[in-house]
Parts: sequence; structure tokens; C-alpha cells
Amino acid sequence: MRIVKKLRPVVARAKRRYYTWQLSQISRQQVAALPPTTRPGLDEATRAEALQFVDGLVRGYRDLRWHDAYAQSNGRPSAHYMPEDIFYALAMPVLNPKDRSGILSDKNHFDLMEGWPSLPPTVGRLMNGRLLDPHFRPATPAELVRQLPPGSQLVVKPSRVTGSGKAVAFVEAGSLGDALVGRTDAIIQLPVQQHREIAVLNSSSLNSLRINTYRKLDGEVVHLGTFMRMGRSGSHVDNTGAGGLFCGIDDKRGVLNADGFSKNGLKVYQAHPDNGLLFADRKVPGFAAARDAYIAAHRQLPWIDLASWDVAIDTAGQPVTIEINVGTTISTPQIASGPIFAPVMDDLRQRIGRRRYSRLAGFL
Repeated sequence: MRIVKKLRPVVARAKRRYYTWQLSQISRQQVAALPPTTRPGLDEATRAEALQFVDGLVRGYRDLRWHDAYAQSNGRPSAHYMPEDIFYALAMPVLNPKDRSGILSDKNHFDLMEGWPSLPPTVGRLMNGRLLDPHFRPATPAELVRQLPPGSQLVVKPSRVTGSGKAVAFVEAGSLGDALVGRTDAIIQLPVQQHREIAVLNSSSLNSLRINTYRKLDGEVVHLGTFMRMGRSGSHVDNTGAGGLFCGIDDKRGVLNADGFSKNGLKVYQAHPDNGLLFADRKVPGFAAARDAYIAAHRQLPWIDLASWDVAIDTAGQPVTIEINVGTTISTPQIASGPIFAPVMDDLRQRIGRRRYSRLAGFL
């Protein structure tokens, strides 16, 4: 028994190191697979500064492929980009521990949260194969749609483990039962009517803001940047994984930046390719109010320190909460807006601790 007790911390430490090694390998495979672009990477002076920067995060670390990839995507070289393997392997586990963020992984729990901006009206819920009304009481499809006007449209989407707009269905109320076949967990909502100045970017999709907020060790919640997501003609979703575009938003002026991007920044657009609308200086209605609202909402979430909010802007210019992401990507916001983690890098250093990197063993 004594030997077993002594081995337990050794085994636990080995598991943690293997887990961080796995995460770092996945990130490296992804950056290595990116095709080359015509834009240059880092110049020699910025490269030297970047090496000093990453060594300050993790001693002995020298991989600048993410710095080059971001610079080549957005034309904004910087020494202060966060490498993805460091972020996912070392920072995310302390920012959003998996055992503390489970309640936020199911959209059917969002109605229970306090201090959030409004949500799309919920018509019903499917939880563990059981159909419920908005108040979590058992119901049938006919009972859920009985009070709706004839021909009402509904959005049925997975409530757990979703991404890239997969399995999202837009159906007439009378076809709700058919839309639920084969699902075990879903939320049924009325569609959001978006602001006309956002709908003009692509009218077939609900175009959303991705607002990133961060809680520092002293408890202050800060904004880390926002970008707009927009769909392509005929698509109902705006996700880049489904072919959509994204474009950074100037935090001070509340307008779109000049460049928009496809997934992973592989293509750069100054205008929407389907309608020719220019991005540069296009006003985003309700941006400042939405940004401030989600900074306040994050203060009500003690479980996580990094939040990525998907937000629609309704016809009155008010924010509507679509989703919160607790296992967020960092490539898209860094491509859209540059090194957004630079203002909180000292805070992240404290969280990561004194770590070092070995080519053979990874993060130690």
C-alpha cells in the first residue's frame, strides 16, 4: 500500500504531462498543415523580439510558426502573439478547468444564468431524450407549438457538443416532431430578427459577434477583442467551418476592419465576395453596449476566466446571447485583431508558472 501511495502522484504527474504533450502535438500538426501565403512572416528584428517573448512564457521554447502564420494571414507581424500549443496545453487548463465548466456546455442551462443579456425565446428542450417545455416540464411537440402562429419558423440546434453550425435545423413548427428524430439533446427556439445593418452583410444567415472576455487574477474582467462572423449567400449559419467569413472590429470606433478572412485566414477579403459590400469602417450597431454587457455578464460566472460569447444584434440594436464558448479557439481572434492576449500576458505568466520546454519531453 505504501508503494501504491508513493506512485500515485508520480502517475498523476505523468498523465498531466502526456495530456499537455497531446494538446501541443495537435496544435503543431494544425499549424504545419497550413498552406503558404504570399504575405511575409516576421522580419529579423521582430523574430528576435518574439523569441525573447516566448522564452519569457516558457523557458527554452523557440517555436515561432504561429507568429509567422498570423503575420502571413493578417499582415500584422508582432512579437506578442500567443502560440497555440502553449495556450491549449498550459493556459486553458487553469483558465477554464473542465470539471468546473460543465454547466456551461449545455445551452439548456443558459436560461438559469443571471445577469446575461436576453436569449432567443425558448419553445422547448430535448434533454437526455426527453422533450420538455421552456420550464423543464414534460411536453409533446404538439403542446410546444400550440400557442404559436400558424407557419411559425423554429430553430432546432444541438444543446451539447456543437460547432461550425453542425446539425442546426430551421423548420416550420408543424414539422418539429420530424426535426427531433435521432436527437437526444437539443434546444428549440424562435429565430432572432437581426438588425438590418448586420443583415445586409448576408441576409440568409444570422450574423453574429464573437466577444472575448477575460477575468484577471485580481478579479477584473476585461475585453480581449471582438470580431464579426457572417455567412455566405444561401447559408443559414455564419460559422467559418461552414464556409463563413470573419472580420475584426475596431474596439474604439465600433467599426469593421479593412480585411475579412476565411477559415484559418487562408483567404483575405476587403469586401464580401457575394455582394461586394466593403468591410472597412462599416459601423457595427450596438457594439459598445454589447461589449460592456458581456463584460458584466462574465462577472457573474465564477467558474471560468476566459469566455467567448456568440452574440446577435436584434432590430432594436440590443444584444441577444446565442452561445458561450468555454473551450474557445484563439487562432480566429488573433488573425482578426492581432495579439489580443498582449494586455493580459503578465497575468497568464503567473497562471502558467515557471515552466520549461524540452524537444524530447515537451512542456515540463
